[in-house]
Amino acid sequence: MAISRLLVLSYYVGVEASSYSSHVDERLEEFSRRGIEFEVISSICGKRQQRYRHHRVMSLFFADQVREIRAVLKRTERRRWAKRAALLGLKAVLYPLYLLDRKLVPLTPAWSWYVGASLLGLYRCLACRPQILYAVSGPDSVHLVGVTIARCLGIPLVSEFTDPLVQQINPRKKAWRRFAAWAEKTTIRRAHRVIYVTQTAARAARQCHAAWADKITAIYPYAAKVGIPEDIAGKAAPAGRRVIAHFGSLSRNRNLDAFLSAAETCRNADGWEVHLYGRLNSAAKSALELSHAERKAPMVRVLGTIPRSEAVKRMYSVDVLLLVQHATAMSTRTIPGKTYEYMQTEKLILAFTRNNPELMELLQRHGHLAADLDDRDQCVRITRQVFDDWERLATGVQVLAGDLAQSVDDLLREMEAACA
Repeated sequence: MAISRLLVLSYYVGVEASSYSSHVDERLEEFSRRGIEFEVISSICGKRQQRYRHHRVMSLFFADQVREIRAVLKRTERRRWAKRAALLGLKAVLYPLYLLDRKLVPLTPAWSWYVGASLLGLYRCLACRPQILYAVSGPDSVHLVGVTIARCLGIPLVSEFTDPLVQQINPRKKAWRRFAAWAEKTTIRRAHRVIYVTQTAARAARQCHAAWADKITAIYPYAAKVGIPEDIAGKAAPAGRRVIAHFGSLSRNRNLDAFLSAAETCRNADGWEVHLYGRLNSAAKSALELSHAERKAPMVRVLGTIPRSEAVKRMYSVDVLLLVQHATAMSTRTIPGKTYEYMQTEKLILAFTRNNPELMELLQRHGHLAADLDDRDQCVRITRQVFDDWERLATGVQVLAGDLAQSVDDLLREMEAACA
């Protein structure tokens, strides 16, 4: 049965610089291009989308509301001072209740979005009669909403985990981990099809939930093909320093220590600059300041957060793209979404992975350089290769065959199987 009507459940939609939102937004654009009718239920974190029917729901409990107000403040223009002042005032009023919530209700962030989203989802399903429910990305409440609607109305549910729920949680948050584990197990048991975005994560889920292994699969979330921007195509590379660029947030667990330590041993590093696009937390900023004080090369420039469309454009204008995984357990089963955007540019990628053979094999198979963060000798070796011989290495980069259309084709096949 061809899929023509969907109800999409996603906490993050239209949120700039969010990998969860980017994953969903790209698929919604592709659904629209194919003429598929759909409605979307999301949180208030992102802007209301005008190109399709978009319903936004605020969470019920104060701790989740404060987080959502914080997200709205981030995207609210500073010139709209009245709105910002009102939001800041509301946040100040809710903050004592936020602290109380955190003590009394030890559940995962955004869990209370479940209440409003479930009620609205039930109503919209009665109104628009979707063939399938598509719960994707973000917190566990998204998938629990899908399970509730599916059980009440008998509509098939396809759940897609961009990250395994349990591995998103800090190991010290034991109550959160138990709740996330229960939510993931419940979703796998009740959903008609369950999708992970890496083979490693899907294989681990099949082993953990063997009774429902036949409904679990993996679909790589390839990026849309953009093509070389017109103002970059055909231009000769400028004289001067070469550029290695990193796009995305940096934190204590995702930092440049391995790369900068390796670069310090390279003879040709003084001919390069490192450009950083994205948010840096205080730990990452302190580490960079320390590296500036102790090292002379390469020069590091922090360029801040830019719109995603501009980020993709700048990926084409640099010489080497830098990919760094979090030094946490979650990185063993995930592939950063920007990996596919990087690979679409056909630029050489220098990657530092975390116990992730699947990611390393994908990159090396396409001519890129990758090393495990725990193997500092290997990190030094590939960094030296880039500084000493990057032009020759760049000629060996192979085109990534998959694209967004292929990922959506695979997704629709899973939806059709769920409806069969």
